[in-house]
Amino acid sequence: MGVEILQDEVLGVEYTDCFTLSLKNTAEQLQTEALILATGSKNITLNLPGLIELEGKGISYCAVCDGFFFRKKNVAVLGNGAYALHEAAYLKQLAGSVTILTNGQSGDAAKAAGFKVNTSVLQAIEGNGKLSSIRFTDGSTLAVDGLFIALGTADSTDMARKLGAELNGRFIRIDGDGATNIPGLFAASDCTGGLMQVAKAVHEGARAGLTALSFCANIRQTKTAINNQNFYKNTEGVIIMALEITTANFEQEVTNSTQTVLVDFWASWCGPCRMQAPILEAFAQEHSDIKITKCNVDDNPELAEKFAIMSIPSLLVFKSGKLVKSAVGLHDKEALAALVK
Repeated sequence: MGVEILQDEVLGVEYTDCFTLSLKNTAEQLQTEALILATGSKNITLNLPGLIELEGKGISYCAVCDGFFFRKKNVAVLGNGAYALHEAAYLKQLAGSVTILTNGQSGDAAKAAGFKVNTSVLQAIEGNGKLSSIRFTDGSTLAVDGLFIALGTADSTDMARKLGAELNGRFIRIDGDGATNIPGLFAASDCTGGLMQVAKAVHEGARAGLTALSFCANIRQTKTAINNQNFYKNTEGVIIMALEITTANFEQEVTNSTQTVLVDFWASWCGPCRMQAPILEAFAQEHSDIKITKCNVDDNPELAEKFAIMSIPSLLVFKSGKLVKSAVGLHDKEALAALVK
């Protein structure tokens, strides 16, 4: 039937112009226009005080997405498998130090790979509006600027989160055809929630497969339609807004503005940021009363630090020059409308 079956462990997934998957035992990366997440739901859960409150404020689930914000800082990776080692290896290129937290497990593989390892059991995540330390049940603490969660293997929710897909708790939010809010990304089976039964998984898988095939058949037409819209692009071909915010013009365009201003903190290497760009452009065309702007974190690190940007895309809303709302992750037009209210 022309179907290739590859048995391997997916360690990471990124999006630029297509989905790119990194595998554990295969050196060559896989690229695809459409991706169906159907690896079930991971039963590993953490009920740590501070975990939810500090997500996006030092706690991350994506080293590739957020590692940039922890350059030369002290970070930790929570996990003890190939997935955790993959995340730690990436962070090692950026951070000042990387410690792997095994939460009571041996950590032999991490030690063999040359990482610092802490085998103590976690008790709480601490920080006042920003992660500052991790407390363990033995009474010890570890001061860190960032904590990256990489438990077990990378399941569907982990990958969806990295790509900016909308979640409903620990499940992936889909429409009636199995599509997420990310073009070309679909999900099926236990990772979408609801009844954990084989019949449901088979039905959702077949439905998502048919929708993905239809998406692939129309991908060229879709890309042509997107490229023909009146988007502004920089020299790298990345879609941007007409007004870019910099350290030099922030006061004039944001602080002194009488309009409601939405600032999108982004970077060209961020897949979800690239997906957010055309949505923002379409939203701007429908809401002329809102000033839609973008701030490149690579070019304006001072602004990113000033507003404690630790994950992108980050959307900040200013009214009368004052920050009134903020949100992290990919937003559709309806979510943007609710954000700027």
